[in-house]
Amino acid sequence: MLGSSAGSPPQPVAAVTGGGPCPNCGEGTLAPAEQRVRLRSILSGWEAGLRVEFPAVVREQYAELLDRDIQLHACGRCRFGIFLPIAAGTEEFYNTVFSREEEYVPEKWEFERAIAFITRSGARTVLDVGCGGGAFLSQLKARGVRDAVGFEFHPHAVAWTREKGHRLIDRLSPECGPEGGFDVVCLFQVLEHLADPFGMLETLRGLLSRQGTLIVTVPDAGGPVRYFSDALTDQPPHHVTRWHGESMSACARRRGLRLKDLAWEPLPRYVWRYYLPVMLERDLLPRRLGRLLNESGATGRFLGLLERLGVGSLRPLRGHTLYAAFGL
Repeated sequence: MLGSSAGSPPQPVAAVTGGGPCPNCGEGTLAPAEQRVRLRSILSGWEAGLRVEFPAVVREQYAELLDRDIQLHACGRCRFGIFLPIAAGTEEFYNTVFSREEEYVPEKWEFERAIAFITRSGARTVLDVGCGGGAFLSQLKARGVRDAVGFEFHPHAVAWTREKGHRLIDRLSPECGPEGGFDVVCLFQVLEHLADPFGMLETLRGLLSRQGTLIVTVPDAGGPVRYFSDALTDQPPHHVTRWHGESMSACARRRGLRLKDLAWEPLPRYVWRYYLPVMLERDLLPRRLGRLLNESGATGRFLGLLERLGVGSLRPLRGHTLYAAFGL
């Protein structure tokens, strides 16, 4: 995860304005959407939910934005969304909300899909950017991928990864990688946190070998997370952009990248009881029928049966994650 440097207010590298051209596709216009947030309320919500207290420096970093409306803007052409003005998470913000390694999910659908590609393609050198506690690196090692390294923004996570014996690079620079570049660079659930996601993509492109692949995953804004758009985890300063499949396709076209793979996570077991009742009422069934199933307990009994049968995911229902792989 990445915000600004410690002690400084978060600033985007490139200015983006509502009513201006979409920074993702360059063809559409960023139009204001209904959702507006205020950072003072969001920070208080994090504190109440996690029973923590942000250090004074966090509110100081956001001083000019605390009581301003921060509004979601979306492109009608590629569906890319961005909250403006941009207020990305700072190092101190993340030091408070992600202070324990358990807060990083170690088993992910996108890990398995990426590992399948890496082993199938014969890739030898892999970089995991935003590697968290090193879970993906550990899984690569277990599958026989020996030349894999990480890069992490969060100081706590750097320590957790090194404790597992993994190697990290200290900056995203070609000199820190293998000669000729990495065969695969992964960016799992990071892009949506960044004040300048396109600058990051350009940086990572420069780290790839000539036949290299960039794997990116983000929350799927077209999936069930859309029913929980006011969740603290899907608003600034945690998430500042939103992505759809169309957004990824447009991103590739504009930047001269080849979209090699685009996939959506099937609804995984660990979110069934959170997402499915809402999906039944809002999307899958007539609202009254969905509510009846939920209130009668039928939904819960059905999910319990699936769990006892060992079902791991519900296809073709979408889960949390959108997966894209880009080639040069």
